[in-house]
Amino acid sequence: MDTNTAVSDEELVQRFLNGRESGFAALVERYEQKVYNTALHLSADEAAAEEVLAEVFIELDKQLRTDSGKTPIFPWLIGQTLERAVARLAHSVDTRRTEPPSQLSFEEHCAAFERRHAAIRHALREAVLELPPATRHVFALRDIHGMAICEISQLLAMDEFEVRSSLRFARQLVRGRLKRILPQCAA
Repeated sequence: MDTNTAVSDEELVQRFLNGRESGFAALVERYEQKVYNTALHLSADEAAAEEVLAEVFIELDKQLRTDSGKTPIFPWLIGQTLERAVARLAHSVDTRRTEPPSQLSFEEHCAAFERRHAAIRHALREAVLELPPATRHVFALRDIHGMAICEISQLLAMDEFEVRSSLRFARQLVRGRLKRILPQCAA
């Protein structure tokens, strides 16, 4: 049984700040899967998710040393993960066009499908990137990461009505953006 689950984040931070690396290792163990899954859901790329994971925990080390562990860990980690994963999405663009499927072999059909699928994923990423940051976080946590409204409310320090309202607004914006750009993806 993991004895660190009964230990609070604050206590693990204090262990780390007092020179015991085991405190930081326990924080990494506690949150690495959540950080990785969040990054993976946003990027759909294991390598990018691993890079975000490493960056976030390197930044956590610096943050803990700077603010002496005053920032709540989990909300900070998820916020950093969202920001870094979204920043990576802004740089990943696939603009390849496909030939009409009727002129393609089976392998070429598969490749054309993959390219269209990538173009749709890119369109969705672009639509999400256009959202205001707070709205984007609510959208990502709910519709991409699958978190419950009450969890998002606690994590982002918003009441549930604000979370639902932000989510509704985000979905409308994303839907509108996709309607404008998806015909371009099919071309």
